[in-house]
Amino acid sequence: WKRILGKGEVTVATFNKVADGESGSVILDVRTKDEVGSGMFANAIHVPLDEIQAKMSQVPKDKKVIVHCTTGARAEMAYKELKAAGFDAYYLVADIECEEGECEVADE
Repeated sequence: WKRILGKGEVTVATFNKVADGESGSVILDVRTKDEVGSGMFANAIHVPLDEIQAKMSQVPKDKKVIVHCTTGARAEMAYKELKAAGFDAYYLVADIECEEGECEVADE
């Protein structure tokens, strides 16, 4: 069995390339302020999901935006908001674990 990606979903490998600094793309972290207290990806922009409408101007419209949260549910919601606003947006469904300031995609 192989899981098929949903519309707009990216692979962990694609996400990791962006997390490693692939140009032309940016990571949008939509976790809460408390959640990002344990760490964020180095090149990520933080806009909590509940503030996405008010702070959409903080997200670059000229880059591919890959959204993540802790598991993917909020990332998909933010992705839909961004797509509706004309962004080149995608999202990750995966477990993200952060501690001591560092984040990584959990091994499956």
